[in-house]
Amino acid sequence: MLKAKIIYAIFLIFFSISNLSAELNYKKVGQWDLNMGRANFAMTSGSWWVDVMQGGTLSLGKDKGEIHTCIEDGYTYNEPRNLIWVELECSITMPDKSKIYLEYSSKLTPDETFWDKITSDKSISAPNNGLKYWFAEFKMKTTSEKYSWVNEHIFLGKSIELLGDTSGQGKGRAFYDLYIFEN
Repeated sequence: MLKAKIIYAIFLIFFSISNLSAELNYKKVGQWDLNMGRANFAMTSGSWWVDVMQGGTLSLGKDKGEIHTCIEDGYTYNEPRNLIWVELECSITMPDKSKIYLEYSSKLTPDETFWDKITSDKSISAPNNGLKYWFAEFKMKTTSEKYSWVNEHIFLGKSIELLGDTSGQGKGRAFYDLYIFEN
């Protein structure tokens, strides 16, 4: 019995080591560049807000689609950590006139300079330029044969730039590189 337990323990150690050494395979497949303006921004209660944003591009490979409308639902948590959570649903038309519907969820962890930068329309990025962390999860749906591969993936958005827009004229920006993971 002791011998079996030792063999089992050794097996678990080797199994854990092999999983830790497995390589994470990812591939950059595009970019998300959303125009942001606060013309339609509204607080709904406490720290909840909604917004409607229009404009920008979704790049998939060499193709660039036009973002028509995104509806954002967001919340700012003050405790236990300063954290911003947003979810968006968006409609995109690709160059061949096919439609992609996209959902994206993002969490941002501001640093001590974030609120001053966002309210003065300064460029923000992570880490250490207004944000400690900023990543997003993207899911896309389409009936297009050309872009049907997007239905099979969850995309990771690596943040590039966040730019505020106090004018409300759509001069703000949420910009990401988009990645998929491969087995």
